[in-house]
Amino acid sequence: MGCATSLPEDEFVPPSRQQAANKSGKNNNYDNGKSKPTAGGTAPGSAKSPPSATQQQQQQQQYQPSQQVHSGSQMGFQSNPLMSSSLGNGIPMAPGGGGTAGGGSSAAQQQTPAQAFAAQQSQAQSRPAQGLDADGTPLGLTAHFPKTGPLKLAEYKERLVTSNGTQSVYLAGSGCTLRYAYVTQRGYYPEAPDKTNQDSFCVMTNFGGDLEQMFFGVFDGHGEFGTQCSQFARRKVPENFVRDSNFETYPEVAYHNAFVITNQQLHAADTDDTMSGTTGITTLLRGRTLYTANVGDSRALVAERQGGELVAIDLSSDQTPFRRDECARVKKYGARVLTLDQLEGLKDPNTECWGTEEEDDGDPPRLWAHNGMYPGTAFTRSIGDMAAERIGVVADPEVSIKNLEHNVEFLVLASDGVFEFMSSQTVVNMVASYDDPQEAALAVCAEAYNLWLQYETRTDDITIIIIKFTGMEDGPSAGTATADRNESGAGDVGTPERNSLTRRQTWGEKDLKQSLTSPTLQGSDDEDDGEYVPPKLPAKTQAEIKLLEDAVKSNFLFSHLNMMQRLLLFNVMVKRHVIPGEVVIRQGERGDHFYVVEEGQFDVLVFQGDAPAELVHTYHAAAGQHPSFGELALMYGKPRAATVVARTQGSLWELDRRAFRTVMHKRDPKVIMKLLQNVEVLEPLSIGQLQRMADAMHQVSFHDGDVIVRQGELGSEFYAIVSGEVVCTVRKNPDNEAEDAREVLRLGQFQYFGERALVSSEGRGANVIAKGRVELLTLSRFELEGLMGTLAAIKAYRDSWMERAQVAHEVMLQRAAASLRSPFNLSDLACDGVLYTEEVLAVALMAVEGIGQHIVRLVSVSDTVALGHQSQIVRAGTIARTLPTSLFVPPVIKTLRNQAVMADVLLLESACPLSGLVRDGAVLPEDAAKFILAGAVIALEHMHMFSLVYRGLSHATLLVTKQSEHSLPGYVQVVDLRYAKAVEGRTFTVVGPSEYLAPEVIAGHGATEACDWWALGVLAYWMMHGATPFARPGDDDLRICKRVAEYSAEELAMPSAISAPMELLLAQLLQPDPLMRLGNTAGGVRSIKEHPFFEGVEWEALMDGVAQPPEGLVDRLAAW
Repeated sequence: MGCATSLPEDEFVPPSRQQAANKSGKNNNYDNGKSKPTAGGTAPGSAKSPPSATQQQQQQQQYQPSQQVHSGSQMGFQSNPLMSSSLGNGIPMAPGGGGTAGGGSSAAQQQTPAQAFAAQQSQAQSRPAQGLDADGTPLGLTAHFPKTGPLKLAEYKERLVTSNGTQSVYLAGSGCTLRYAYVTQRGYYPEAPDKTNQDSFCVMTNFGGDLEQMFFGVFDGHGEFGTQCSQFARRKVPENFVRDSNFETYPEVAYHNAFVITNQQLHAADTDDTMSGTTGITTLLRGRTLYTANVGDSRALVAERQGGELVAIDLSSDQTPFRRDECARVKKYGARVLTLDQLEGLKDPNTECWGTEEEDDGDPPRLWAHNGMYPGTAFTRSIGDMAAERIGVVADPEVSIKNLEHNVEFLVLASDGVFEFMSSQTVVNMVASYDDPQEAALAVCAEAYNLWLQYETRTDDITIIIIKFTGMEDGPSAGTATADRNESGAGDVGTPERNSLTRRQTWGEKDLKQSLTSPTLQGSDDEDDGEYVPPKLPAKTQAEIKLLEDAVKSNFLFSHLNMMQRLLLFNVMVKRHVIPGEVVIRQGERGDHFYVVEEGQFDVLVFQGDAPAELVHTYHAAAGQHPSFGELALMYGKPRAATVVARTQGSLWELDRRAFRTVMHKRDPKVIMKLLQNVEVLEPLSIGQLQRMADAMHQVSFHDGDVIVRQGELGSEFYAIVSGEVVCTVRKNPDNEAEDAREVLRLGQFQYFGERALVSSEGRGANVIAKGRVELLTLSRFELEGLMGTLAAIKAYRDSWMERAQVAHEVMLQRAAASLRSPFNLSDLACDGVLYTEEVLAVALMAVEGIGQHIVRLVSVSDTVALGHQSQIVRAGTIARTLPTSLFVPPVIKTLRNQAVMADVLLLESACPLSGLVRDGAVLPEDAAKFILAGAVIALEHMHMFSLVYRGLSHATLLVTKQSEHSLPGYVQVVDLRYAKAVEGRTFTVVGPSEYLAPEVIAGHGATEACDWWALGVLAYWMMHGATPFARPGDDDLRICKRVAEYSAEELAMPSAISAPMELLLAQLLQPDPLMRLGNTAGGVRSIKEHPFFEGVEWEALMDGVAQPPEGLVDRLAAW
């Protein structure tokens, strides 16, 4: 059984390199369809390597189809008997779907999508083979077959399955005709001539009972049971897709669910998918919109006419370790990414030596468990591959959305057997050379076969589906165009409109989708103020600079800036003249400017409902006094709390928030962060740790000819080049000064050297000499270890954490799958109580028909639009779908929507708000606070491990579990992800409750992981005192932020009656200097877990959900 098979790690014996080269497809245990050449590994008479990027470009430019006509031999086509719904894997099989070329009967239109799919599967209509010449060639088709190679013509044709000629479907609502054909060819393996075709495919018209929908898919199996895996996915992905409640309105979300659920079903099926699985590329055509979902390295593309050229536009991106984002992602799960040469010690395992996919020499990077020589996959996502899931090979698809305009001529889906030696553009050029899709498919298949044998002694399985569009230039009958989008995961909450004639749609749905995807509204989100272009202004006079300097010298947002930074800001401030009655800022509008009053009087008015405006203050410029207002606008675009009106004629100096941010961002070494992320030995470090390293590096200069590093000497310094160039030279005998050194390498700006010194004290491998003046950033191993500990210890901790987190992830996935056994929709939810509300969000306990009580996260569509928070909600949804599940960050098991609300049903049965446990001055007992804080530490650590900064920790938004069937009481639950953000360094947007903002965030230095540890300190203080340390009754955000910005550690007034360890914890977490803050010093999060306050906490038991909460906490929860 797939789900019961365990991997005997200590008994696993890896296959030999020759065995690896003989595996099929992208087989686990090394082979990915392009085996590393071995002795005799090239085709007879050929000593070529795989084509370089330049050679591929020449293929694109020079390809001319050869009209190869083969006659007089018996053609062995196996024509798939299916017509409008075809399911195949290279073997003639029972029909997989029904209907006619036109798309189905009227009865089908009245069925639900799930019923229609079931009908397709059970009531398929076969079409007898027809339209063939005597030798089996489709009538009128000029077939293209290879003239050379190990297979005879009859043997070659015997391996083919085709669509029995080109098929046609007319989409009435879209006003276009689709002509499509497919070809699949069983691979040639000399050592296994009868090996089955592991590719499977499907073509379904009238998909889900809708005449305007077609579904295409190609699934490329690998491993011992790859054929079974690909056939399973071919059946289950479309079935789960069309049955998902999001299919009608949010197909990208349904796509994500379909792939993930199929993966879980395969694990539970009889097929052993421990070391077998399948990639999958699928496309839903709905009216004139293409939704494409991909896991693995098969590919979908369209040909788009741009000027006089036909250009290949990829709809998917190969998910392999060649992609830096995918490589980094799997490494976070503990995967080792190595080529075979690196694995076997022939090349340095600490250096990325594989270049790009186009430069692949037949030894691509593969994924290996940290303690074993398996699974060896050359892709980073797939369905199945249960053993590889532990190291990040997931089934979450990447979804793209493409609107079909008049210049799109055809669509292609193909397995990687086509693209192994051919680029997307080459395929487009070939297909464009043929009017008939069937002829084009055969030609591409033959070309791929020839290229395989040119560079290998075998071929992979090859499958291609080609769909050509005619009538696109006429435009659809009705409907609206959609924007193209690419999503990582299941896509965002907004989805493009589909043609209004192809599906009944309420105005509520339309308004919902338009409101959440409107570009003008999304542009108002706090995360993005747009590009700032400084205005061209005359230079400020000395008098003006003195006026501005005096006005801001005591302002907490300017006090930390040096004179040069203040001058930069003064120089972009714009003078504004006003007349009496002119409104400067208006209550409720989004603030984006800060003002200094030069002369005049300005009234501050507050409006409350229909009551007359209340005058609360007047700013008056007097001799030597120039008041200012609007400081919060420099931090974030929060709605103005009051209206400011000019009482008299006057003048102001205004500063744009974008200018303020630009000056602050210049202090952030983003380019250095990107450089550090590419250093192999630093891979165990989190984003926060890399940021601390970047901050700690100091600058040194060298002149022309200076020796920076000497070959053979022991060294501890790592260097990054800020400007200039260095030359690397070596001598055979480093001690022989008379020997001429040989130049081996030159390095320039934003490259690095000396990274091995951060790991060990081995001798330098080369001389490094300055070529002209060189500016470097450097850090020694001892400085790095003082900041965060040894790299070896960090790696060991991270590996152990990832292993335990993966176990928890699998448990949560099983629970989620069990919760979805009973279908339900929005009308099946009944509210049993609201736990808390925050701006656009409400979290409620709801009864879900068929599955019992669950916590549901609700988002108001109208409030989201009114406040301009669309991007924030979209980002939160993406994080919720892609963040690996945790006991402390409950996953979404189902998303439901209507025109008013979006509802995420969480895998959380019962909880109460943390704020409900501290009421009427009754603070928590210390042991209860310890248990809750420990859970918060694990939740934050989980997000930090996956490069997220949370920024939203507060007593107002945390939940605590109550006793339920699947959970013990007292476990912290993070359910509000609006402020979480994936980062590659600092993020400068100011979000979250002002009481919890860290000083560096208010000062404009940006947020890192350290800001979350500050918030943890505020939370701990609140639990011990019943109030946060920096807020007073009646305070507004400005007063709170000013108090935090001016805070020093000595000023903290400790809550009464707390233990010495708790007092120490508060002092170390509420440290204004982030470099000195607990959790951000040497040891990282371990320094928190090992703190005296947390003595006695069983961290592993807590992470596994089996630690018992203290009685005091249980009693509080029972009383709530």
